[in-house]
Amino acid sequence: MAVADEQAVKLFNELVEVCIMVVKDAHAFIGTHDLKRSPLLMDKYPTLDNAYFFDEKYFDEEYREKIPFLKYKIPKYEMKSYPEDKKYYPSIFEGYRTEYIDLKKYEKINDIRQWINSEPEMLRLFTDKGELSDYIIRGIVSDIVERYLFITNATEIIPDDMEEMIKPYVAERLLFYLEETLYFDIGIPICLATFAKDAIKIDENVEIIRIPEQLQKARQIICKYEVAKEDWVAACATHMIVLYNYNYKKDGDYSFDSIMQDYTCYPLEKIDEIFGMIRVATGYHIGYEHIFCIPKDWIYETIADLNAVYGAKSHFVNPKFVKMNWVNLPVSFVTEAQCDEIASLYESYKNNVKKLKFPIMRFNRCMLRDEVDDMTTDACIGLESLLAGSTHTEITNAIASRIPLVFSKVGDPEYLATNGRGYMKKIYNLRSRIVHGDELKDKDIYIGNGENRIYIPKMAVDFLRLTLLFMIKNPTYLKVEEIDAYIDSLVLNS
Repeated sequence: MAVADEQAVKLFNELVEVCIMVVKDAHAFIGTHDLKRSPLLMDKYPTLDNAYFFDEKYFDEEYREKIPFLKYKIPKYEMKSYPEDKKYYPSIFEGYRTEYIDLKKYEKINDIRQWINSEPEMLRLFTDKGELSDYIIRGIVSDIVERYLFITNATEIIPDDMEEMIKPYVAERLLFYLEETLYFDIGIPICLATFAKDAIKIDENVEIIRIPEQLQKARQIICKYEVAKEDWVAACATHMIVLYNYNYKKDGDYSFDSIMQDYTCYPLEKIDEIFGMIRVATGYHIGYEHIFCIPKDWIYETIADLNAVYGAKSHFVNPKFVKMNWVNLPVSFVTEAQCDEIASLYESYKNNVKKLKFPIMRFNRCMLRDEVDDMTTDACIGLESLLAGSTHTEITNAIASRIPLVFSKVGDPEYLATNGRGYMKKIYNLRSRIVHGDELKDKDIYIGNGENRIYIPKMAVDFLRLTLLFMIKNPTYLKVEEIDAYIDSLVLNS
């Protein structure tokens, strides 16, 4: 606790006392007033925007199979008018009607404020100003009471155990102020993919899980994009990465409120490493558009009965998907075998992070870009870090001589090991023309003609992915001398 235990207990008991009074008055108010939301109010609530997607009468089976959003039943919530089937409890308080519960009339609230103002250690937890306004305390009381009313779906009948029921709501609201360290987990929805498993344990502190419905709804509040198409991309997630056991210590110059809305304050490097493992295992163009924290035992601001989550928008999805209509968004399916491989790759990656970190970073960049020059150069840089070794001249030949081993171990039907050398030279020819600013012609970008022609920038990215897959599984070959020794032994034996 940031203050003495006796001070914290006193504040808790005082707030419980006043909240009980307000809750009792609220129950009485509910019995004599209509709590429907006024159409003039701006408060909204996330509603399933695509509810009809789940009703098969709207689309036949063949059509549904062609649209990933329908096929995988991905929920899309939209901020709409507050539902008529829910009571709008904030209307109990000032600002919503001519008759209301006036928190200014509760002397207990003012007593609490005056006591906090008289205790310097307590005061600094609530404000950096010299005095705490009664507005802040009234806001805390109304937050607690509204949360209780929404979650319990309160009526005019006062439950027998109401006094015990209100205490957890007081405690979690107070802990935001009283705790020196706030504990939370971090959630990162994985856009454009769905998984065969509901839970994939990556390590002791990392897991991929199916996003619970209530959390899907809650994240809509803090994940609203100005561009509708980007909003669809952000919503296109059935699973999320969860990073467990994080905390924020209240000793910096920035408030938690400002930090949680800044995506750069989150552990992006770790997040990208995990996304890298998913991309390496699958080859899918996934990404993330949102990061949020899930508080443990405390809350800050909340909306109605929604889960308490606080977070930031991000932009780590290939921009080409933002240009697509929702019916065209691709959703890749991660099989059970791929789920298992993701966990296995991450375990091996952690043991060799020093040598793999840089090429994984380059690979992630490739997957988030769609330009010929960026894709090709980043892929080549990643390949060089894995296959060039200490070679300073004839890098193309050095990499071309080693790439066939990769294909022989991680076979890909699209690329034969016997073609590896020739393909690598095509990739480096394109890279050379890019870095020299030459005009790119069709023959520089493609191999072959017609439907089966190969797009060289994509091939370069595929080569990097396959090499990473090979190296992560076979870390011995992170020393390119071992690759050369293996090739030499094959030559001698043959």
